[in-house]
Amino acid sequence: MGGARGDLGEVGGGFAQAASNDPSWRLDFDAALDKLPADAYELFVLLYVQQLEIKAICERLGLDVDAVYARKSRLIKRLRKLLTGED
Repeated sequence: MGGARGDLGEVGGGFAQAASNDPSWRLDFDAALDKLPADAYELFVLLYVQQLEIKAICERLGLDVDAVYARKSRLIKRLRKLLTGED
């Protein structure tokens, strides 16, 4: 598992718990992660795998807080759309 970007192991933010309850969900989630643009995937890793604070993410990406929160919102919407097929 893990797709083209590698195994994320135990992902924070409740994702790992959901995946452990239904293995097919994990496959779908990994496939959705593989479809993310590089910048969205990087933000996902910083937020939910490395579990960095927003300030640290801002410094790493060279963005202000509002920009990180806006990207986080778009990331969540994009993942929801990929996982549910909603438009």
